[in-house]
Amino acid sequence: MHRKMMAVLIVVCLAALVSFAGGKQGKMDAASHAAKLKAELYLTDEQTAQVESVFAGNLERMQPIRASMRATHGELKALRNATATDTGAIEAKETELEAIRAQKRELKAEQNNAMQQILTPEQFAKYQEIVAAHSKKKMGAGHKGQGHQK
Repeated sequence: MHRKMMAVLIVVCLAALVSFAGGKQGKMDAASHAAKLKAELYLTDEQTAQVESVFAGNLERMQPIRASMRATHGELKALRNATATDTGAIEAKETELEAIRAQKRELKAEQNNAMQQILTPEQFAKYQEIVAAHSKKKMGAGHKGQGHQK
């Protein structure tokens, strides 16, 4: 039991260290993302400012959710790799992970609704295509967080 708890503690500490040290590797900030969409969707300056605000707010709200998801994934992996399998603990951790995923989906839906209010119908249709292509690309690259193993 002591060994299992130590393994979980180590994984949580490593996940926290990676999340703080990792920074924004491969991630766009709100201004860069808005500038890219400005070019792709022919946004006005006003729309670009609104889009940047939506992205900045979403990034700020998403950071703790992502950190929690990384930590929970690490804890679940440690539980699955433990010498003695604790099915109840694994199921509880999977339930916790699904609740975190639901929070992430909710934030994405809120962002989508905000974007729909900012963009014209034509721009929004193109935006949805861009988002779908990005999601497909992430899943094809084996993006962490997409899907899960049991």
